[in-house]
Amino acid sequence: MRAITIKTNGEYEVTELKNGRKSIEEIIGGDLEGVTYAGHTDFIMFLNEIGKIIGLKINTLASVFALEYAETTPILYGNAVICGLDEEGASCDLTDEQVEIFSKILDGID
Repeated sequence: MRAITIKTNGEYEVTELKNGRKSIEEIIGGDLEGVTYAGHTDFIMFLNEIGKIIGLKINTLASVFALEYAETTPILYGNAVICGLDEEGASCDLTDEQVEIFSKILDGID
C-alpha cells in the first residue's frame, strides 16, 4: 500500500507498506489510531494511540500538515502514516494526485 510516512525528525517519504496494519504499527511504534478530517473522506492519518502518554516526541511536520485540514490546532506525537481511504472507509493506496498535493504541502513547511 502506497503511503506517506512523516517522522518526528521532520522528514517524510512516500513508502510502500508491504504488510498493511502491521507495517503501520511498526512505523508508529504501537497500536494505531486513525485520524480523519471533516470533509476529507479520501485519506486518513495513523498515529500511535498513546503517543503523548508514553512520551513520544511532538511531530511538528505532521501537526502543521494537519492544520491544512483540521478545524482546531492539532499537536501530534510520534511518527505518522498517511494512507488513502476507499469508498467503504478501508485504508488503501494514496493516489498519484494525493501524493503530489501532500508532498507540496509538506515541502512548503519550514
